Amino acid sequence: MHKSLHEYLTMKNILSIGLVIGAIPVASAQTQFSVGLNSAQEVGTGSTSSATGIGLLTLNLDGSVSYNISYSGLTGTFSAAHIHGSATAFPGFNAGVLSGLANSPNGTSAGLLSGTTAILTTEQQGWMQAGSTYVNIHTSAFPGGEIRGQIVAVPEPGAIALGAVGVLALLGAARRRP
Repeated sequence: MHKSLHEYLTMKNILSIGLVIGAIPVASAQTQFSVGLNSAQEVGTGSTSSATGIGLLTLNLDGSVSYNISYSGLTGTFSAAHIHGSATAFPGFNAGVLSGLANSPNGTSAGLLSGTTAILTTEQQGWMQAGSTYVNIHTSAFPGGEIRGQIVAVPEPGAIALGAVGVLALLGAARRRP
């Protein structure tokens, strides 16, 4: 015996279909990321600095990355900053340089990294999306890096709201079961 369309499309099935469709990522012009830097994330440099940094990065549709990262409290003077990455550059692992980051002012213990990088390859963009990229700030005291921070995606507000609605719908459906 075949079920009618009405019987098949129960509220539970409609909600499930909606959740699946809502979970499909929609291509947008930009993807937002955040970074929090400190010495605890450094690997193999010996840094125990109390310096910190925080910032936002945007992966643009053309593959470039716009960034604004402030930092302060470096024990050495600023010498360089980079985005590093590879398929395995998760916390606790080092990787090669993907792009340099512009700093203002140079030779100080506090400043702002701000600008737009060269275009990252499709593979490098994938690393960023997967969380296997990081920002590293190098100083005269710690040439290998004084502070570091993993680059993490910032969830879009719509995705958070949709996820919350979906969880509530599933909980409601589960409560109605006999």
